[in-house]
Amino acid sequence: MFSFVRSFLVLLLVCLSTASFADGPKFKKGSVQIGTTTIKAEFAITDAEQQHGLMNRSEIPDNFGMLFMFKSKNVPK
Repeated sequence: MFSFVRSFLVLLLVCLSTASFADGPKFKKGSVQIGTTTIKAEFAITDAEQQHGLMNRSEIPDNFGMLFMFKSKNVPK
């Protein structure tokens, strides 16, 4: 009986953690204009937002993108 309860709790924990991870962060949204083209964008500002990025998207609309805002001006090597 104890192993059944323990297995059930582990399964429940895995399901809950997967559901909350799939929701992802709430990105700030805005528009960016490059020349005559306007792009709707989400802004990845925090480390968590940058790590999540466009993950778990089944499709990305035309004229849509994500801008990654880094704290440092250094270019990663």
